[in-house]
Amino acid sequence: MRSSTIVRAVLRELDPPNFWPMLPLLNAAAISALPSPMSSGKPVLLLAYHFPPDNASGSARPFRFYKYLPEYGYEPHVITASAQAGTQLPRVTFVPAPPTGKTLLGWLERGLRKTFFTSDEAMLWVHDAKKAVARAMAQTKFHAVVSTFPPINSHLVASWAHRKFGVPWIADYRDPLVGNPFRLTSGLSGYTDRMLERHFLRYAAASLCVTDVVLREWRAQRPAAASKIHLLWNGFDPEDEDNSIAKPLPSRSRRSLTHVGTLYGARSPVSILESFRRLVENGRINATSVSVRLIGQLDPLIEQAHAPLFEWLQQREMLYMSEGLIPREEAQAEARESDYLLLIDITQRNSGYTVPAKLFEYIRVGRPILAYTDEGSPTDRILQKAGIPYQLLYRGETEACMDEKIMAFLTFPSDPTRQSQWFLDQFDGRRQTATLADLLDTLKQP
Repeated sequence: MRSSTIVRAVLRELDPPNFWPMLPLLNAAAISALPSPMSSGKPVLLLAYHFPPDNASGSARPFRFYKYLPEYGYEPHVITASAQAGTQLPRVTFVPAPPTGKTLLGWLERGLRKTFFTSDEAMLWVHDAKKAVARAMAQTKFHAVVSTFPPINSHLVASWAHRKFGVPWIADYRDPLVGNPFRLTSGLSGYTDRMLERHFLRYAAASLCVTDVVLREWRAQRPAAASKIHLLWNGFDPEDEDNSIAKPLPSRSRRSLTHVGTLYGARSPVSILESFRRLVENGRINATSVSVRLIGQLDPLIEQAHAPLFEWLQQREMLYMSEGLIPREEAQAEARESDYLLLIDITQRNSGYTVPAKLFEYIRVGRPILAYTDEGSPTDRILQKAGIPYQLLYRGETEACMDEKIMAFLTFPSDPTRQSQWFLDQFDGRRQTATLADLLDTLKQP
């Protein structure tokens, strides 16, 4: 049987009435919604698998939409898999992901993710989310549905809702689907991504990407849908001053260079760590003058492959690694109390398809940034206009060139610097939400 036939059959089974009616309503008792206050805004249904208080990086962007859309005449209603215990956010419906233990449904979930959706999570969440959408549609006449990816389940639900209820749909891509350097491109999973992307671009009234590189390539590759593809950069919350202002530096004997977040695959600190080792061995810096702090998860394969390097630096107290993920507030505090900030923006392919969300957080702190990226990447261009001190290390540079740049970087003072007006105008989350509101204004109602 051809792979296209198999994939189409599976996708049909992810849509009623073929598959889901055979399942009971999972977690029905746990699906809950906080009371919705009266509002004169146009209702918009926002599908965001990740949402606060979830600390996942993917929760920040939909929360900015939720927070600022009311200023532009829209009332967002959220369906999310993020538990809302202890929160007071109105119009947020919690739909938990089904358990994935040793049950029939657990085996089905794992089977889907080992074949057709190897880069995604919680595929069976689609079932409960559709039930929640149907109930919401029965109660409220929505102006539009907005969904944000990744993971893919939110787009699958939104696409179904558009076709089922005729509500216009805006598809937000925090990362691209096809061409994403962190998704598999081969086999059934790669074929599924390509087929779904064509499907989504066909049915969505607008598709949002987060870099100008993706915008140009998508429009060139898909001329029939070019007018529906728009750029909406990632950004920052202008009201989140408490977690973005640099804090006074604690008293310590070493200057700190801090990376906050997960490091895996090509996003590896090894090239920078090797440079620090060379600088010490060549007598150009003192081993007691600086410490690299890796706050977050580090792929064990990276450490295992370079164990002597990590041990050499740790023996000299030049390297500190936290034990896995830490709460977001603690991670932000680490960044705000660091002399310097480290950004690693290297992917195995398709440079420029994404911009690390932490770049905007780092720039808001205002202390010098050492960035390892590709020349001409969005990260490169943003830093050159952001107004704060920075040093750019480019992939492919010689070791001597990298060493010289790091030496120069270590002469920068640690005083925080205010961002440029260009940066504030371009990446302000309130202004970006205004762009989304403008698109919502243009949607034709059925």
